[in-house]
Amino acid sequence: MNDIEEVLAGKDAAAETVCIKESAQNTSEFTSLFCMNMVVKVLDKEKSITEVQKILDREISYLGQMFSISPIQSVLMSVIAEEAGFSGRTTTKELVKRLNITNIEMSMLRTDIENLSRQHIVRIIAKDGFGGFYQIYEDAAEAMVNNVQFKVPEFINVSTEEIFTRMRYLFSEFFSDSLSFDRLSEELESLVNNNPHSTFCSKVKEHGLMSNYCFSIFMYMCHRCVSHGDNHVRIGKILELLSDDCDDKMIERRIMNEDTPLQKSHLVEFCSDDGLVDSSRICLNTDTIKEFLSELNIQIHDSTAPCPEMTDHNLIVEKILFFNAQENEQVERLSEVLSEENFMKIQTRLKEQGIRTGINILLYGPPGTGKTELCFQLARITGRDIFTVDVSQLKSKWVGDSEKAIRSLFCSYRNTVQHSERCPILLFNEADAIFGTRMKDAEMSVDKLNNTLQNIILMEMEAIDGIMIATTNLENNLDQAFDRRFLFKLELKHPEEKVREKIWKHMLPHLSDEECDMLAETYDFSGGQIENINRKALIKYIINGNHAGFGELCKYCDEETLKHSHYKKVGFNL
Repeated sequence: MNDIEEVLAGKDAAAETVCIKESAQNTSEFTSLFCMNMVVKVLDKEKSITEVQKILDREISYLGQMFSISPIQSVLMSVIAEEAGFSGRTTTKELVKRLNITNIEMSMLRTDIENLSRQHIVRIIAKDGFGGFYQIYEDAAEAMVNNVQFKVPEFINVSTEEIFTRMRYLFSEFFSDSLSFDRLSEELESLVNNNPHSTFCSKVKEHGLMSNYCFSIFMYMCHRCVSHGDNHVRIGKILELLSDDCDDKMIERRIMNEDTPLQKSHLVEFCSDDGLVDSSRICLNTDTIKEFLSELNIQIHDSTAPCPEMTDHNLIVEKILFFNAQENEQVERLSEVLSEENFMKIQTRLKEQGIRTGINILLYGPPGTGKTELCFQLARITGRDIFTVDVSQLKSKWVGDSEKAIRSLFCSYRNTVQHSERCPILLFNEADAIFGTRMKDAEMSVDKLNNTLQNIILMEMEAIDGIMIATTNLENNLDQAFDRRFLFKLELKHPEEKVREKIWKHMLPHLSDEECDMLAETYDFSGGQIENINRKALIKYIINGNHAGFGELCKYCDEETLKHSHYKKVGFNL
């Protein structure tokens, strides 16, 4: 038994301190992971946080030096890393249990956790009063694994392009509840103060925008304009950018009366469409764009066009997907192609040979086979943000609007690619609604419109310099011209019996192997249908605390098969 094991076995406090210090002196080299692991092990022996700091003074001091944090923050960081892993997340409830503390004591640690967030070590995804989910930032995790001193990322004397890349990240964190308003304001002010050489930052300070409530609003509007080519922001979105102590109704009235500092100084104005003022949206005026954003090549897309919904890859929750063997191979190949290192090599070599560089991917197959979720998991794995297009919004009853919407959509995507560190993914979900077969000799106005839209998309796919993924349940309805423009085409079929068995076991681990085998053999379900059964079982557990038995699960399955699914009986009655 070594010194640390003796300590954990229950020696008195004085002996504990002596033993651990002797152990530390005999340790030639600490690593961050070693020290973090010791913190977790000592806590597992039902030691308090104070006792852990006393017993592991050398280890905790080492972590403090490596991450520039306090002893209590070193303990919190270690536990969050253990509970969340380096790519997942943990909850307040799990931390309370692991730290052997009460909920009240956990709330007392709020300032320390917020400091870990400010140090860019722990991301807080707020879902309750003081944060419901936590995860380790990728660069902090890398420092832990490589045992290098962690430095808070600084954005000092960077280019205006880099400033807006940082702003895109900050606003994504804010709108996903991972960044408080106060932290957002701090980060934005820091960007402006640390980059006086930037025309944009110098103009923000020159106009005194940092001293009033309009600062975050103006910064967001500039971000939308630069990062997404979208210069029209809804009033409702603007109100989300106010601190909790602001009276949003009063601010809304001031906007409607054109009585805000931004409007009085003529930096922003109400949007107009064909000469008619739209008081539901505001925009930067032309002179503002020229004055503040002169360093950047700004392309503004049409105000009526739907801007794609952006999902930050850091906020995509890891989900295990199960596919048949052949599909697994193709999924792995796609992951390799879309990895940043390989993607950059591919684009460079294709450019050298005069071949178009865009990667268009088609995922097709029956409903519930994981097409959409695969897109998001590919985005998470390869570190790419994902832009989801609402296909229904692209079609308009007004002549010419749909064509403008399609062109503006791709214009917005090109602008985002240009201002992103890593090329994002453009996702057309349920693409058969707009990628269908073109009508020959079309006479109906609807058919003519569809043909026109499809021709625009075909041309844009030829010219795309990024990654586009389309999903469909009706691949036979796709026009052959689209088929040719997809470089990769992956069919996701219904899972085979052995795969279904794995899905059942993964989603309902309390089932025996035999029960999973029987369910897989009896019901020819997709992964989506099995997930429905799991959700019903989970609802039952939430209500009464009891897991659904095998017989009850079979009843759920029978309900799922009504009218549309097929299943086979295997010789047993329920």
